[in-house]
Amino acid sequence: MKPSQVGDYIIIAQQTSCEGTVYKIEICYTTLLSIDNKHIVIPNGTLSNSIITNVTARDLRKLEIKVGISYDSGIQKAKEILEEILHNDEDTKDDKGMVRFVDELGENAVIMGLRVWVATDKYWSIKWRLNQLIKEAFDANGIEIPYNQVHVKEESRI
Repeated sequence: MKPSQVGDYIIIAQQTSCEGTVYKIEICYTTLLSIDNKHIVIPNGTLSNSIITNVTARDLRKLEIKVGISYDSGIQKAKEILEEILHNDEDTKDDKGMVRFVDELGENAVIMGLRVWVATDKYWSIKWRLNQLIKEAFDANGIEIPYNQVHVKEESRI
């Protein structure tokens, strides 16, 4: 039984920072290449006793992005912007069910979210592009993305 093959991107749950693309599978060891091109050599016994997430096993992957908006910004307008971005993007699968939602009423922001199916091999480039498009569209439409701020009150001197 092989939970992965050469070329798959895997994450090994029991190992800290142990993930990468399967480079070589041998009798005793499997070699991964990390995203910064380090060789990670793992005994196959360790692999067989670990939970392995094979990120590239499927052609499609669900992408989730969350972004906070100001409590003064319009939730409905933000949802409309997210929907427009998703429907206009050539790499999102709108026939597979796109979801836009209010995820949380946070301490400093209303956390908006979206979920959409994308091609696994384009996952990161789509995520990065959508993040940029969301920021630009929110800016253009007056939807504020808040950030933590410290307000210092000046004391009057006597």
